[in-house]
Amino acid sequence: MLSGQHRYPFMARSLFASILLVCAFASAQNPGSPDHWIAVRAGRLFVGTNQLQKNQIVLIKGDRITEVGSAETVKIPAGSEIIDLSGATVLPGLVDAHTHVFGNGPDFDTHILRES
Repeated sequence: MLSGQHRYPFMARSLFASILLVCAFASAQNPGSPDHWIAVRAGRLFVGTNQLQKNQIVLIKGDRITEVGSAETVKIPAGSEIIDLSGATVLPGLVDAHTHVFGNGPDFDTHILRES
């Protein structure tokens, strides 16, 4: 195996595709509708511990995650938009995995353009 190659390329692509799909659905929702419910069915859910939770529901109202739990315990409100990611791994609440500590001054955009 060459350096830089993933050991499990299919899993990496699937995870990336799942994250993109969730982001696309989240950005497509109407931000002016705070009563819009979305239920994401997750086959595996990363919650920050050493193990993945299986068969989970992430319930979103407007732009906030309101509940996360097993499919047996979370009640999906009637009329909710359902996103079926039961064959994927989901990372709820992940906003930005790459940040810089320095350089966040008032002219940050110009700084980024100049330093790129």
